[in-house]
Amino acid sequence: MLVWLDNSPSFDPSDPNSKKDICNFIDKFISCSSKNINEDLKALQTHKHSHTCLKKSGTTECRFGIPYLPMTKTRILEPLKEDYDEDKIKKLKKIYKKIRARLEDEETIAMTFDQFLHSLNLSEDQYIKAIRSSLSKHQIFIKRDVQDIFISPFSIKMLDLMRSNQNIQFVLDAYGAACYIIDYINKSSRGMSQLMRTVLQQIREGNDSLRDCLKKISNTFYNNSELSIQEAAYNIL
Repeated sequence: MLVWLDNSPSFDPSDPNSKKDICNFIDKFISCSSKNINEDLKALQTHKHSHTCLKKSGTTECRFGIPYLPMTKTRILEPLKEDYDEDKIKKLKKIYKKIRARLEDEETIAMTFDQFLHSLNLSEDQYIKAIRSSLSKHQIFIKRDVQDIFISPFSIKMLDLMRSNQNIQFVLDAYGAACYIIDYINKSSRGMSQLMRTVLQQIREGNDSLRDCLKKISNTFYNNSELSIQEAAYNIL
């Protein structure tokens, strides 16, 4: 769901105060610390890899980016500038892969943040730059101890009331949020992609008018899309 809060800060990439206000706002409402919750709630918030994490064939990386990256404080990081030295970016990308590999090591979760950096032979500045080399847009990284790299962000009050898994995120990009919600609305229609590709291929091979092409596409979508039980009952009754 989308939640609007009165007087919440808006993101302005050019304004350092905007980043600071948002980070303070996030720290007020969102936590990743297992110290703040009991074992039952911790179990709800702990990510366990499953087949849904590995939807891209041939990959062993979690598509949700978990384990999360530990941070000493909440930050909004931006990609490295376009004019940044290419060789340095390549080196930083290699370091980032090394960081991700270290996070997957079972022994890592028992480390402090300083021990984690020491095991990688990195300073915190190098660590941050390596992360930035992997970004394509501004991204929030919430304050997180190494022991909490599998804990999804939550609201303490909401988690205690709802007692269900949460992954709360502050919205930096309104367009991204709209796309995310629309993806959920259309989730049941994803199986149609192969059907639509087949229809488009047939259209390319034929000489139909634009009107006929559109009819074929709309008929395929209308006659093959999945419906919820509620929508099916509504249509029938």
